[in-house]
Amino acid sequence: MEQTAVATNDMSHLTPVRFGLTGLGGYAAYVCDRILEEHGSATPTAGLLAICDPELERHARRSQELQARGVHVVRTFEELLNFDIEAVWLPLPIDLHRPYTEMALNAGKAVFCEKPAAGCVDDVDAMIAARDRARLPVAIGFQDMYQPSLVALKRRIITGEFGAPVAATVIGCWPRSERYYGRNDWAGKFRRDGRWIMDSPASNALAHFMHLTLFLLGPAEGQSAPPVEVAAELYRANRIENYDTCSLRYTLASGARVFVAYTHACNVNIDPIITVETDRGARIRYIAGRQIEILVGEKLEVLPLSSHPHRHMLAGFQQWVRNGIESSPGSSLEAARVHVVSVNAASEAAPVVDVPPSFIDVGPSSDNALLRSIRNIVPAMQLAVSKKCLLGELAVAPWTAPAGVLPINGYSHFAGPHKPVAKPTTPGGPSGTSAAGRPSVSVTVQAQSSATAAASLPKSVVPKPA
Repeated sequence: MEQTAVATNDMSHLTPVRFGLTGLGGYAAYVCDRILEEHGSATPTAGLLAICDPELERHARRSQELQARGVHVVRTFEELLNFDIEAVWLPLPIDLHRPYTEMALNAGKAVFCEKPAAGCVDDVDAMIAARDRARLPVAIGFQDMYQPSLVALKRRIITGEFGAPVAATVIGCWPRSERYYGRNDWAGKFRRDGRWIMDSPASNALAHFMHLTLFLLGPAEGQSAPPVEVAAELYRANRIENYDTCSLRYTLASGARVFVAYTHACNVNIDPIITVETDRGARIRYIAGRQIEILVGEKLEVLPLSSHPHRHMLAGFQQWVRNGIESSPGSSLEAARVHVVSVNAASEAAPVVDVPPSFIDVGPSSDNALLRSIRNIVPAMQLAVSKKCLLGELAVAPWTAPAGVLPINGYSHFAGPHKPVAKPTTPGGPSGTSAAGRPSVSVTVQAQSSATAAASLPKSVVPKPA
């Protein structure tokens, strides 16, 4: 087994970027720790100057610790922008990405915004326009994009070393319980306060890997591959507005196809795997959190993945702030826009279909909250990616519906999610709603039991009884 190390640029001569951060709790607390950790390193690329949070009382101890370290702690974003910071990091709810990015740029600050870039392509385009007016960098927090091995792989793909990509698949099955969907007031929602959120596995928790797949297939070093058509199946087992399970097929201008299989409604964890196949028979696998495998003939090359991607991300952003966006690889708004367009188009193409309760198992999750899982969803997803098809094209998931198809070349406006067909899917609910009280869709379910469906799966992917 051959391992290849990838060298990084020497940035020891650059001064650390002075950051302001929004938030003290949740993911913002993790970001805070990463910046402080980086500031204490031998060659720091970032330092934390100020932080804001409207609910300081909830984080009194943390506030005191930060102030003892010389970090200014204030309540409002406006106060934060008044400090002598060069950039802001925005680990905010999705609907706030655009307005906070615009405010920061207008105040002369560079921006590091968490993924996804926004809930709709319209907001991303507004962010691009604001960035161009300010002439300041805006990066999106897809941390895997900054992996040295990934950067090297992308360069090798676009030089044609492995041949032209003809197909790619990405699968990810991450169980998410009621606690996950109840952790805030926007999880699983279409919009909040009139602004699109479109929270889903494809746009949020598993967004990294869909974004990364499209980036690897992009025609140039900093570009992602924009799809020209989507076929989408969107499903829901949880009591939310948007989908928790999806089966997607994207067609690229080159003719290559990308298949995406994601679910949060599962009781088995499958960490994301991206597979790219080329016309010369090469097979490239990106195994999240572990390594990249390149198989050419009988030769297997293994590229390690860093266990500290945020260090590479901060170093890349430092290069952008000091030397311009062309100075280092990273996740640009343009690359992130391709991901947002892909997610928006899928929601326009197909309605969210409620999985009938008879196919949903409910039980405790690892966080002691209720977990709703679609029976046999993981082996069905594995079979779909292995055959490069959609769930509905298999005979193993009787609750599926036909895919919605939408041309998306030149897509620049999100018109909103596909309208559901008003028809109850469970008895006892009012017309046009499910038992959970949300709009439901008309689904024709084949007369096939879950046991029969499981029997249709290959033995290698049917889960063993607990």
